[in-house]
Amino acid sequence: MKQQASISGNGFKDVLGELYQHAFTGVPGASDPFTLGILEREYTALALAYYYRCEHCQQHHSDAIERELRRARQPDWAWKQAIIKAVLFTRTTRREISNAEWAAWSYEWLRFVRAIPLEYRDVPSYIGYAIGVARHDEDLISFAWSAISSRHEEAQKLLGAVRDIERVVLFMKAATSENRTTPVIEMLLASRGVDVNS
Repeated sequence: MKQQASISGNGFKDVLGELYQHAFTGVPGASDPFTLGILEREYTALALAYYYRCEHCQQHHSDAIERELRRARQPDWAWKQAIIKAVLFTRTTRREISNAEWAAWSYEWLRFVRAIPLEYRDVPSYIGYAIGVARHDEDLISFAWSAISSRHEEAQKLLGAVRDIERVVLFMKAATSENRTTPVIEMLLASRGVDVNS
């Protein structure tokens, strides 16, 4: 079977592979140990896939979550609906709404978080922080930060959680961009007679 060539070259695919390892599997001797579990990182990645509307990434990370839930023998829960709701919440931008609307938004966010099974209640904050970082939204970062900071009281654990989320954000920004634009670029190149699949 012939492997598809990368528009951006094999070097870029290698970089994406390394980013993936640093965000999800670790690189012995090169990665810091993970603070967040693989499921927490995959939930965050799936949220970013929805945020960026990358269907390939949505499928990949949904499959990874299902695989990890089976491997960990964790009970199933409405994780996909919770992730989609968290992403919907993050589409509200603080600077575009009134103080009263922000207060209502904050209240509804907390109600939403409390409805999630206890062992997963940190996930919306990780998602909010990740999307805040991805779009440079200081209000969302600060809002999510308060929950993350109180959850991880020890400085090194807090740093580790932030580091884990940042690595997922970096990988997802690169991967979603590559996956969303490749078909368009391939079509444009094909219109000029350039075959990237050979």
